[in-house]
Formats: sequence, C-alpha cells, structure tokens
Amino acid sequence: MSLEASIIHQQEQELLICAKELKQVCEEMDTLKGNLSEGWQSDKTQALLTSICEGILELKKEISSFEKLASMISEIGTSLRAEEALLKDASLWEDGLF
Repeated sequence: MSLEASIIHQQEQELLICAKELKQVCEEMDTLKGNLSEGWQSDKTQALLTSICEGILELKKEISSFEKLASMISEIGTSLRAEEALLKDASLWEDGLF
C-alpha cells in the first residue's frame, strides 16, 4: 500500500472512531434523559429533556455525516489502490517483465 493509500485509510479509520465515540455520547445522553425523567418532574425538567433530545438528534446527524465521509474516503482509497496496480502492471509491461 502506498503512503497516500495508507494516509487515506488512516483518515477513514479516524472518522469511524469519531463516529463510534459520538454514538457512545448519544447512549450516555439517552441514559441521562431516562434517569432525569424518572427522578424529576417539572417544567424545567421537561425543557431540559427536550434539549437533550435535540442534542441527541444533532449528534446522530454528525455521526451519519462522519460515516458517509468515511465511506467516500474508503471508495477513494479503493480507486487509488486500483490505479496504483494498473500503473505497476503498465510499468512491468513497458519494462518487458510482464
């Protein structure tokens, strides 16, 4: 794997790690929401629960964006590796080694 392909793969993995960490934050926020709704009942609690739900939705949008970007990066990496293989084959052909 070339240096460029390696860097692309690393970027893809970093995005997937970020998405996984955000998923964990969503789970923690959901747990907080459940604990809060069980333990407190007031208008302010309802407003806080609404804000937590909105935060979870925003995080889920970001997670989706990270995963889509990681997928796009993966496709670019696959194309780059295929291009490198073709160039290598062409080079071997020109050198009479193929």
